[in-house]
Amino acid sequence: MKTAERVRKLGLYASACCIDEALFDANDVFSRCPKCERLCSWQLVEKVFSCQELEDLEFESQAA
Repeated sequence: MKTAERVRKLGLYASACCIDEALFDANDVFSRCPKCERLCSWQLVEKVFSCQELEDLEFESQAA
């Protein structure tokens, strides 16, 4: 994923150039690297669950 592309998944991403991390939500637009301010590629480091996803998981575990 590159600068100016739409984010598909909520998560913590790292810039390929400086390995600087940023949190992006689904439908956000990937920004320039916050450290060097250049165009960059972003890689998903860790998926983050939304409040709704956590509530759904909790409801499913209580129903089981």
